[in-house]
Amino acid sequence: MDTITEPRAKRAIVLARTPEAAARVVGMSALERLVRSARRVGVERLLLAPVGGDARALHRGLSDDEVRGDVLWLPETAGPERARRLTAWMAGSGPVLVLDAATWLSLEALGEVAGTPVNGSPVLFAAAAPAGGEPIGAPAVRLAGGGRVAEVGGAPGPDGLWSPGAALFPESDVAELHELLQTPEGTESLVRDLARRGRLEHRRLRSRGWRSLHGEGAPARAERALLHSLIKDSDGYMARNFDRYISTTLSRRLVSTSLTPNAITVIATVVGLLAAAAFAGGSHGWAILGGLLFVISTIIDGCDGEVARLRMVDSKAGFYFDMAADNVVYLSIFTGITLGLARIHPGTHWSIPCGVLLAGLAINTLVCWIGIIRPDRKEMPPVVARFERIANGDFSYIVLLFALAGHMEWFLWSSAIGAHVFWLALAGVLWSEARAKARAKAHAPA
Repeated sequence: MDTITEPRAKRAIVLARTPEAAARVVGMSALERLVRSARRVGVERLLLAPVGGDARALHRGLSDDEVRGDVLWLPETAGPERARRLTAWMAGSGPVLVLDAATWLSLEALGEVAGTPVNGSPVLFAAAAPAGGEPIGAPAVRLAGGGRVAEVGGAPGPDGLWSPGAALFPESDVAELHELLQTPEGTESLVRDLARRGRLEHRRLRSRGWRSLHGEGAPARAERALLHSLIKDSDGYMARNFDRYISTTLSRRLVSTSLTPNAITVIATVVGLLAAAAFAGGSHGWAILGGLLFVISTIIDGCDGEVARLRMVDSKAGFYFDMAADNVVYLSIFTGITLGLARIHPGTHWSIPCGVLLAGLAINTLVCWIGIIRPDRKEMPPVVARFERIANGDFSYIVLLFALAGHMEWFLWSSAIGAHVFWLALAGVLWSEARAKARAKAHAPA
């Protein structure tokens, strides 16, 4: 599960620059992706401020009535209506985020921004250049003494910092922000004006999950960064270097179709059941076909979560459904392998290692739920995280290798033993972790 800092800013102003805000980033406009992301990190009130374009057109361009209803837009010209809407929206308490829709920010980066405490002065976030030597396209940030921002948009400074399009204003500075937003000109030069006045502190953005949408090819670079962010730390070697390359390529296209993430889960499950049927065929050729289908099922299974995260519709219900479908496939695969071995070697009691393996799978599911999978688990110690990487390892490729070698009986026996070794080791680690927490709590000051 993605880790998001607990948000403190509950309202945000989105500077909707044209044409960057309308650029498509994996099936969604940059503006809509930013609005949805802001909602995901706890922002409750959003104000759309146009920069160089028609706010109403951008507002209508949001694909969802629910999203459109969540956003108040400012008229693109100065006047009584703009002042009225601005005054009404500014009424309230707490800090205000200012986000530039001409920059793509990952959910992790936006959560970091929204969760940053404010110490009395406006904060401009500054970030190192993205890795890989890509064109940057963002305004450079030059620093003055005392952590202040000297200039935004000039020549790069010796620190090599750039603006990822995010600033945070404490409640005490909302009046100044209100004044600058009264006119389109003030909105356009808002950050630069505050930097010239020496009003901005800088804060380093730790996350590298950002890309400017300025310049030729910028939306494509943002798409690549977004797709790369779908790779999980817990992915095995083949999952990281092979499966994700295929699954993210598929997901990028599936996002624009009517297929739901749950429908993709069903497709992956059907392919997995076909793999189990092939394993039950009882020959070397059928076992190889089963191994190949199992790998394909695993790759497709990665697409459901990717599409859900790209559309920002991932949910606990989808998570539970995916986990249940995975277990159905695993049970079917093990049963199919057992039936296939019974056909190849009749008279051998293959039900014994299969029963031991299925028991291990059931206990593993329970222990992994407690220690790894449970969605409400906020922290995962490094040693437990290593178990997660093992649990999410390249299991389907191991099955395929045994099938190619023509020794599925070796797989069945080694898996039957390994499943129990795994849950016993994980249970021991979780027990030690629980005891360490209990001791720390007992010795904590009242």
